[in-house]
Amino acid sequence: ISTFDGMTYRHLMKKLNHEDSLPKTAQRIVLTQDLYERFQISQLVTKRDDFRVIQILFNKNHKLQKSVVMEQETEMPRSIQVVQHTRDQKITVFVDGKEIDMPFTMTLSGNGRVVLRLKLERDVETTEQYVRIDMPIMGIFIKTNPILFTRTRLTPNHRGEVRGICGDYDNEKIVDLKTRDCRSVFYRPEQIFTTEDQYVQNVDLRSTDLEDVLECRQFQQFLRLDRCHANKSFTLVKKFVD
Repeated sequence: ISTFDGMTYRHLMKKLNHEDSLPKTAQRIVLTQDLYERFQISQLVTKRDDFRVIQILFNKNHKLQKSVVMEQETEMPRSIQVVQHTRDQKITVFVDGKEIDMPFTMTLSGNGRVVLRLKLERDVETTEQYVRIDMPIMGIFIKTNPILFTRTRLTPNHRGEVRGICGDYDNEKIVDLKTRDCRSVFYRPEQIFTTEDQYVQNVDLRSTDLEDVLECRQFQQFLRLDRCHANKSFTLVKKFVD
């Protein structure tokens, strides 16, 4: 994984063997979330790993800053979910729970400015398909093949206002992976899955059916994140999984 600030570390989730710390059915890994709970980008993985999902949530209850969005009310979806089945590699996209065909575009009714653009593209080198998600008003740009990769780019107005396993985007690598309360940093990145301040949300679902995972309310929740203050000191979280 490479963070927004350029720190690179190994994703060791698959090496965790403690069953008590692993979800019984599915889990959500928050890649990045806005501190104001305006948006959240996460990955959903089932224990059987029969499909993977990249999910983007938007919170319509929070007013977006003028630096991010125009003064008029923005017509944003509540959720975007890119689903890829591991068996046949098929990619399906849902907007607000409804399957859509690509290319797909949402615009503001007032002036036609693009809010969301979804397009299926193919990598020139690997020939693998991926979904390109452009949200220019929000300043979010994503390329994802949920099984192979997810590349997220945020515009500079989000700097220092996000947190997750992709870092805090504050141009500082040393304390890039902060806990939710911003009082400590991760000594080893895999602690994101094992510490008390873990980003992973474990749930018991009735099954691993796609519909159950996408509709699970726990997967639709934002995390509570505290802002970091300039004078706040940090403590390294040193406990790690053997």
